[in-house]
Amino acid sequence: MSSIIARRAGARIVLAIRPRSIYMVIKLSDDLMTSAVLQRSRLSDRVALELRKLVLQGIHPPGTRLPATKDLAAKFGVTRLTIREALARLEATGLVQSRHGSGTYVLDASDTATLQVLADTLAAGRDLLPDEIRALLEFRAVNLFGFVDKITHTIQPEHLQRLDEIVAEEQAALGDAKRLAALDYRFNEILALASGNLFYLLLLRSVARAHEYLGEIVFRHAGDGSIVIDTHAAVVRALRKGDAAAVRRKLDTYVTGGNEIVAAWLRRKGRSHK
Repeated sequence: MSSIIARRAGARIVLAIRPRSIYMVIKLSDDLMTSAVLQRSRLSDRVALELRKLVLQGIHPPGTRLPATKDLAAKFGVTRLTIREALARLEATGLVQSRHGSGTYVLDASDTATLQVLADTLAAGRDLLPDEIRALLEFRAVNLFGFVDKITHTIQPEHLQRLDEIVAEEQAALGDAKRLAALDYRFNEILALASGNLFYLLLLRSVARAHEYLGEIVFRHAGDGSIVIDTHAAVVRALRKGDAAAVRRKLDTYVTGGNEIVAAWLRRKGRSHK
């Protein structure tokens, strides 16, 4: 047993404290500090999410300055430190920039943000703009057609089997636009996986949510979806034969058909907003 000597009102008091008790007090203190840090981290994550929504929804457009830290702290009911941590998270994604002595400004996403901004935009509840949709369609086509030969020559039996399974799942989900959109993305993901190119796969996955968003538009305006599914099945047959030219033709039908459906939807949407 060890002892700690304290003095109170001139008296000499000896407190007997077991070493294990000291360890437990220190451990409890560490645990409380860790808990406080984790709690603040979770708070800053939630605040960052809310601020991201406000930015992506256009409440705070590019070029504008966000409210002062103290005002944001009052708005969200948190400390200024939590606000600073939340703003640091947004700055890391390229949505805002802190300027010393001036404040935090919203940046133009097209100048600074990564592909993650597409997923963040949809998570924030804002639809993709027409130009963003067209850019995504072009991005998908360039990547897909750029890897046709590689996919055809490197695809493995397990990839073909998984594509067959996806087509079967699609046929069982006729009329369910949301489910079909998810399966359509998965079909494209297997093609990217079959290419053997890691960056193609990672790029596709980075826009997965946006890909499914467009897929839902297509399947909501493509009858029960069977026309798209039939094209998927034709792509798989051409891949199994190792016929790159046929794969390219079938993918061209798939991509062109989807693009035309989306373009018509955009035209209708544009007219309805006039």
